[in-house]
Amino acid sequence: MKLTFKSLLLCALLAMPTMTMADDDLTDKQLSEQFKNEINVKQLEIKTTKAKIKANPADTTLSSALSTLKIELDELKAKKKAIDANIKAQKAAEKAEKKLRAAQEKAEAAARKASEIRQRQVVEEQQ
Repeated sequence: MKLTFKSLLLCALLAMPTMTMADDDLTDKQLSEQFKNEINVKQLEIKTTKAKIKANPADTTLSSALSTLKIELDELKAKKKAIDANIKAQKAAEKAEKKLRAAQEKAEAAARKASEIRQRQVVEEQQ
C-alpha cells in the first residue's frame, strides 16, 4: 500500500512540470518555481533509486541511473540558481531606478527653488 501511494505521488509530481511547461511565456518567478518542483522530483527519484539499489545491489543499471539523476539534479540546481540571480538583479535594478527617480525629482525641486530665489532677487534689485 505504501509503495503504491509513493508511486502515485511520484507520478503526480512528475506530471506537474509537464503541465507548467505548456506556457511558453513564463516569468522568472514561475521558472524558479518550476525548477524548484523539478528539483524536488529529482530528489525523490534519487531516493527511490537508492532504495532500489539497497534492495538489489547487483543491478548495475540502477547505479548508472543514479549517476544520471544526480547529474540532472545538478543541472536543474544550476538553472534555478541562474534564474534566482536574474530575479535578484531585476529587483536591485528596480530599486536603483526608484532611487534615481527620487533623486531626479529632488534635484528638479531644488532647481525650481533656486530659480524662484533668483527671480525674487532680481525683482528686489529692480525695486
